[in-house]
Amino acid sequence: MIKIFQIILTNAEIDLINSSPLGHTAVERQIHKMDLSMGRQLTTEMLYSFEHTMTVDTDDLEEAFRLTNLWNDESSITRVSERQASTSVGDMLVTSNGDTYICANFGFQLVDMNELTVQAEAA
Repeated sequence: MIKIFQIILTNAEIDLINSSPLGHTAVERQIHKMDLSMGRQLTTEMLYSFEHTMTVDTDDLEEAFRLTNLWNDESSITRVSERQASTSVGDMLVTSNGDTYICANFGFQLVDMNELTVQAEAA
């Protein structure tokens, strides 16, 4: 089983981004989301921006990505928050044994939650 954590903006945060002259930088959680989508390293501060959005009944990262990106078989997906997005770069996936990965531009990067550093890329 894989838990997927995402940075999902609230309607109020989206409204602030759209109305502020600062645009995307008006909301810290959006800055974190953009940083991760650009391949920047996960930091402790960013962890507070994530919420558990889905649980996927698989132990395979690629399958979890496929199921929550293509949405062609929702029978293995449990939605645990009001809002979700298709899994993409910057999302965090936690396996049943506690390993944490960030969805990268290509594949997944294992995160050492004790050090909060990217350790290696998983295939």
